Amino acid sequence: MNLEVTCRRFLSRLADQYGKGGYYINNMLPLYMALFRKVPIVRLNNAFEDFIINNAGEKIPTIPIIKAFVGNTSGFDPEWYLSDRKKYCVHCRTDDHGLEGSLRVVWARFYSPKKQKDINLTISARCDDINCESHVGRGKTWLETIRDIRIIDKNATIRIDHYCGPQCTICKAGDKRAKTEGRVRATYQSDDMWEHRIKNGYVEIKEEDGQRFYVPIWSHKIWATSMGRVIAKEIGWERPEHVLKAYNKRNRSQQKNKSGWNKASLSDKSIDTIFKPYGY
Repeated sequence: MNLEVTCRRFLSRLADQYGKGGYYINNMLPLYMALFRKVPIVRLNNAFEDFIINNAGEKIPTIPIIKAFVGNTSGFDPEWYLSDRKKYCVHCRTDDHGLEGSLRVVWARFYSPKKQKDINLTISARCDDINCESHVGRGKTWLETIRDIRIIDKNATIRIDHYCGPQCTICKAGDKRAKTEGRVRATYQSDDMWEHRIKNGYVEIKEEDGQRFYVPIWSHKIWATSMGRVIAKEIGWERPEHVLKAYNKRNRSQQKNKSGWNKASLSDKSIDTIFKPYGY
């Protein structure tokens, strides 16, 4: 029994148990094969059998649940989960070593002749680098996604998740963003996001030497919140001292009176949990 047969058999049994069809099996199969490719077949088959027998639940188990179950079996070698060939590339990774990461997000605004209106699209796409873990699976790569959008509207506005540092050429602002080196999300580069910030009054546009810049309005109360902390770091802005004092005062009030600020805004812990997949 080889890896594909073992994984397909397990997925088929899950599909039968939870009322899923062939689409579920075919969609999950390449992900299972990529994850368990180094686990000995006999051990993997025994773990799958054990799971089917002893771990029935109301909802179909996710890959992380199966991964944890197999990894907790007696005698399991953690090296079996480490790729000997593929890691997440610099654009897809969310840690310093490429062991964790996610698909690349593409944001686009384009005109659809078929629907006769502007379309805003946010989609997660596979990496085009065959040596990147985000290349594993089905669906279009981010380059194929962009190509298809350009076919519909050659003037489409497109943004993608990418790594930004001193030598960044995608956002053409690497020298300015060096202190916030890391992954930049497509949604944070989108026109929609900046329009939202301007509309809500915490960012404005200023002109200098014939160029237009987005600048923060530090008097806005958002900058003294946990979300403001994340936004400032993502863009590369340093909050001034009076904003940091207001932020610290807010945190003290939050700790003393949980019925106050907690109702109006998310805590630091909640915000960090939300943004953790992006390596914040």
